[in-house]
Amino acid sequence: MAESSWPFNNGPVDDAQYEALVGSVYPDGMLGSPSDPQMCYGDNSGMSVAFRANSQVLVRGRIWDSGNSVVTKTIDANSSGQTRYDLVVVRYDRSNYGCTAQVRKGTPGAGVPSFTQTAGSAGVWEVPIAKVQVTSGAVSIGGSDVTVAGWYASPGSMAVLCTSQTRPPHKESLRIHEHDTGVEYISTGSSWLLTMEDTDWQPLTVTSSWTWGSGTNTDQPLVRRRNGVVYFRAGEIKRTSALSSGSASKLYDIPSGYRVPWFNFQTGLADGNKACDIGFYHTGDDTRPNEVWLRNSPAMANGDILHIPSCSWPLGLS
Repeated sequence: MAESSWPFNNGPVDDAQYEALVGSVYPDGMLGSPSDPQMCYGDNSGMSVAFRANSQVLVRGRIWDSGNSVVTKTIDANSSGQTRYDLVVVRYDRSNYGCTAQVRKGTPGAGVPSFTQTAGSAGVWEVPIAKVQVTSGAVSIGGSDVTVAGWYASPGSMAVLCTSQTRPPHKESLRIHEHDTGVEYISTGSSWLLTMEDTDWQPLTVTSSWTWGSGTNTDQPLVRRRNGVVYFRAGEIKRTSALSSGSASKLYDIPSGYRVPWFNFQTGLADGNKACDIGFYHTGDDTRPNEVWLRNSPAMANGDILHIPSCSWPLGLS
């Protein structure tokens, strides 16, 4: 085969060449933002779902457009006795190089059917739009039956806008921004690497035996996660009851998602003459709060103030 280049040098670009040229550059997905009204929805008008007017989806460099009126798609009845989940997709079909909205019918009692993305010059390429819950005996599809299952293309930034529940398939170097968490990742091709995150300062609640916000203490204890590092700022807290020498007392719960390693450090009371240990513990279960304890305490009276230095740790260290 002779050398060639396109577009234009050797004549018009055909559909396959266009896909190879543009489809590999732009990410697939709905056009818009996760904060927009849901593109595909149920309205209790019958066994169907609807696409809002002027909805657009980018698929392999092509635009699927609903036009200036609502587009409806029929949902098959379900009399199986079990709930069925269908998947609404926009399908690019290389047999005619066109895009259409389609419903992938699920199996009663099973999960959501998968979507197909066939590489090469034949077959179909689908972008998921919405998951539809079809209860047995249903006569209509309501708003709560339809949930977003896809993500949003953002061609200007060459990234994908999604939520933590609607990430796209992995593709090496693909960047995503999660609208609900504010976190950004880049794909290695098989896993997501954190590239940007900042939770801002989150307040901690002290246990009932301690208080903050009075006396010499002016700062509420805070925790923050930024780009994989957790920052802890406590300052001073005041005892609200007597504590006997050598006792332990729980100070805070660290929220889930800020997992702390197991470590201790030494600090002291405000008078400077009584040393004690602060212990950070993780429970080994990320669904439970992490805990910060005062250990090996000297005797403390009601109103004694405890200094707690700031510290930080890399997320995931154990």
